[in-house]
Amino acid sequence: MNPTRKILLVSTTLAAALSIATLADANGPRKTRQMREEIARYEESNERLKAEVATLRHELELLQKNGDPRALERAAREKLGLVRPGELVFNFDR
Repeated sequence: MNPTRKILLVSTTLAAALSIATLADANGPRKTRQMREEIARYEESNERLKAEVATLRHELELLQKNGDPRALERAAREKLGLVRPGELVFNFDR
């Protein structure tokens, strides 16, 4: 038998055996679907985090380079909880 033919026969047999083993596992297709769903959730989470990082970078740029007083005040209020003298702060729990 030709060596190339032997390699082809062994490869085909191995592929068939793996296919049968995968189909024989009752949880195989279910696991695949679950893993694809999990990957989709992680990809969505990554997109949200990328957007958040972009927003934070933009805010940092405003604070560092431009010295935008409105951005500085907003950051001081939101991040540090600072208020102006005489202001009243109402905190509502969600």
